[in-house]
Amino acid sequence: MAKKKFTNTFNDIFTQEESKDNVIDTKKSTSKIKSTYLFEETTLQAIKAISYYNRIPIGDVINQACKEYIKSFKDLDNALELYSQK
Repeated sequence: MAKKKFTNTFNDIFTQEESKDNVIDTKKSTSKIKSTYLFEETTLQAIKAISYYNRIPIGDVINQACKEYIKSFKDLDNALELYSQK
């Protein structure tokens, strides 16, 4: 039997390397609030599939999606001001 030539070290097996290009840092948030929302069945199915595929919690998938939406929202300052006045 031929000797195996492994290129990875033992530590490489247990550390995950992620591409930082498309990943939003969710660790910056200091507090989290538990809340309940209703999703369309197809939307929830897609969220679960993305979570399973990337091996990250569903909450992180939803949080990343919300952060991307907030980044692209043009009138965020006006919306925050109106919301704070309610």
